[in-house]
Amino acid sequence: MESKKQICLLLIIFSTTLFQCSESKLETVPIENSRSIRNVEQYEIPEVIDALKGHLGLSSNSTFTSSDQGQEINLEIDWTKIAEVVDPIGNQNYSFAIKDPENAPYTFHNLIVSRNKEGLFRNPLLITYKMSDEFKTQYDNTLSMEGFNGVIKRRFFNYQKS
Repeated sequence: MESKKQICLLLIIFSTTLFQCSESKLETVPIENSRSIRNVEQYEIPEVIDALKGHLGLSSNSTFTSSDQGQEINLEIDWTKIAEVVDPIGNQNYSFAIKDPENAPYTFHNLIVSRNKEGLFRNPLLITYKMSDEFKTQYDNTLSMEGFNGVIKRRFFNYQKS
């Protein structure tokens, strides 16, 4: 009987030694989920403007051509409406308002230029928002795009030589 107790005691000691968990302290690093958004003037971001013009093949004008379902449309950049969004890790996105050639009140265009924290630019992206009939009523009442319902089209532009 005594030997059974010793064996049980040895097994308990062995198992606790074998499966002993050590507590390690983990360092908690706070992650900031905020991003900064501000309106910028064209003269504040000349390298972004140059990159955008280079990608779109623009010289001094602000009109470029985009193909929409086989139909080419001319779009004009509004240089007075530029928003800069910087995410927590340093990527920068610039949103340029586009003057709607059809003056459709429920369609919006934004031209996005992105630069990563290393300073490299990505190809520009044209985003077109066309509201659904249901969302038009909500937008008329709030003038807010929150909860947008409709069609979103995304078109990337490849680099073009001037």
